[in-house]
Formats: sequence, C-alpha cells, structure tokens
Amino acid sequence: MPSASATIAIRVLIAVSGLLYALFNAITEHGASWFYRSVVTNFMKDALILGFFPLAGAGLLIWVVNRAIVSLIGAESWILVALVVIGIVMMLTVARVFNAPIFSIKMQVAETVAATLNVGTD
Repeated sequence: MPSASATIAIRVLIAVSGLLYALFNAITEHGASWFYRSVVTNFMKDALILGFFPLAGAGLLIWVVNRAIVSLIGAESWILVALVVIGIVMMLTVARVFNAPIFSIKMQVAETVAATLNVGTD
C-alpha cells in the first residue's frame, strides 16, 4: 500500500496535468477557429460550428483553468510551473537544436469553391 505522501503527490500531479490538458484544449480550439476564419463568414452553420462553438468552449476552459489556478496550494503551483518550464525547454530544444521541420513549415490553405463543411447535410 502506497504511503500517504506518495498518494498526495499523485493526486496533485493528476490535478495539475488536468489543468494543462484543459489549457491545451483551449489553445487548440482557438487555433481551429483562427484557421477557419475565412470560412466562418460563408454560412450561419459554418459560423456556429467553426467559429462560435470552439471559441465558447475555449472561453469556458480558460475560465475553469483560471479558477483552478487561483485555488492551487504551494506544492501544486510549483509542480505546474515546473511542468510548464520543462515543456518550454523541450520545445525550444527541438526547435533550435534538432531543427524540427514542424517549426519551419508554412501554412497552406486549399483554395476551392466546393463546400468545406458537410455537417447535417443529406
């Protein structure tokens, strides 16, 4: 049976990783809305599904993360800071030392007049 301190540490790590997961999803939803910004103005359905709903979800997750970060105790906040610093160091290492191609790819957008969103169509 694990000791009480190990159990507490695992609970804190799970709580902090949940915050990071929620923040990652919020950033992804915002990125999706930004990527489809030229399509959002075509139809009301596109505006809702590709614009409003992802931005509303991102806003809700940011609000949840903000409320959760305010309530963190000392150990939890230090774990969160450590995970963020480790993530940034890893990203910079991959980008600068290993020259990962993902950081140099230019965004390409398909230019078409065909429907790009077929949600709810027969």
